[in-house]
Amino acid sequence: MTALEYRSFDIAQSLGGERASGVGPGVGMPTDQVDVEEVFEKFKAGVAEQIDVDDGQSHYDLASLTRRWASSTTRSASSKSRRAIRSGWS
Repeated sequence: MTALEYRSFDIAQSLGGERASGVGPGVGMPTDQVDVEEVFEKFKAGVAEQIDVDDGQSHYDLASLTRRWASSTTRSASSKSRRAIRSGWS
């Protein structure tokens, strides 16, 4: 087993084998909803198990990634909200 394999975090396994995408095999149809907050909490727990508290560089990198992800998610949500308003949804 390589060091990378040893330290890797399998998010699907942490979710009990659930498909994180919520899409059935090969069909492309939604099967069930996945709680994004639950996925994120399990991901954070997995990261916390692997990164030493004193590993400043890794924590900095994660903070940077989280900021970029949040910014992208906010833009996406705003775009979807504008589409909903334009479609007449209220």
